[in-house]
Amino acid sequence: FALGFWVVPRDAVDVEVVYKQGGSGHVVLVQVHNFGSRPIANVDVEVSFSNQDGEVLNSTQFSGNLEAHTSVAGDNLELVIRGESIWDLYTIEVTLDYDNYDGAVSKQSWVIEVGEYTYESHTLDAERQWL
Repeated sequence: FALGFWVVPRDAVDVEVVYKQGGSGHVVLVQVHNFGSRPIANVDVEVSFSNQDGEVLNSTQFSGNLEAHTSVAGDNLELVIRGESIWDLYTIEVTLDYDNYDGAVSKQSWVIEVGEYTYESHTLDAERQWL
């Protein structure tokens, strides 16, 4: 199994989203994982945080490349939203676009409704591609 994990050609990209709320607002942390056995290029991740009216309260974007079996997180994948009620529901929208060994992979998007709990963790699995 371990040999297959490291050697068998495949794309396996996940986006991990952690949402936290506190007295002063909200925090959204995003980490992109390339669990695949090949590098991916032209990685573009867009994250937005919106209220129930559809108004974008904060957004961020990350662009770069990821080697096989690596992850990326940091300031470009982090949102801080201050001064918004912690009693309302909000929407986090995540869009992932990247190129694999065979060219462009179709853009994938997820919408997560948050705010019911003070801490939420979501793992978004991109479409897997083997060989």
